[in-house]
Amino acid sequence: MRPKTARKSVPGALVLGICGCVALNDAPAQVATAIKIDASWGRTPAAVAPGGPSVVTANQARYAVSGNVYAIPQTLGKAAGANLFHSFETFSIGSGDAAVFTTTSSFNNVISRVSGTSPTSIQGLLALVPAAGSKPNFFLSIRMALHSDPARSSMCPVLFM
Repeated sequence: MRPKTARKSVPGALVLGICGCVALNDAPAQVATAIKIDASWGRTPAAVAPGGPSVVTANQARYAVSGNVYAIPQTLGKAAGANLFHSFETFSIGSGDAAVFTTTSSFNNVISRVSGTSPTSIQGLLALVPAAGSKPNFFLSIRMALHSDPARSSMCPVLFM
């Protein structure tokens, strides 16, 4: 028998704050990875293409990624003081895939939001690889539903609000 899965919906609220990385799995249905930046800051919305390493080192651990790695560099966001902001139209990570945020500068916080109306599903690896010597907090604000399996959410510190 398959364990129950969780579905959380907190419109307009901070849903997930993590330090390092998290791997969540077994959402209600398999989804394809879809990561697309939105039009914030006068940008042209564009999909993030896969193209990272198959082994991700984050939070002092190594994770082998069987699928695609979607690198989300600091240059896709907007720096403001000690904070780096990212904004996405869609953000879902399929099983076996990884979304890896990277920074080349020191920040106190990396704050990401999903502004679109499609539900977010995290079935793969979500990681932050910060600049050497920095340890920023990482926040992901999800407007719609978060699909995940709480049994897998303990791979690193996670806060659901």
